[in-house]
Amino acid sequence: ERRKKKILTVAETKEFYYLDKEALSKKIRELEKKMKEAAKDLEFERAAEIRDELFSLKEILLNFS
Repeated sequence: ERRKKKILTVAETKEFYYLDKEALSKKIRELEKKMKEAAKDLEFERAAEIRDELFSLKEILLNFS
């Protein structure tokens, strides 16, 4: 059985406010890759969870000044 990787919840994204813009962008790219892999593996629920997390992280990224 493949181990499931933990996907962050919206509440846990608060820690990402402490990352710089470059590190946050890197995390977003990593999650996008994981989302595509999950969809490819027909793990649609997991892909949707990652998608939701990406929405939150992209919102944080947009608020960088």
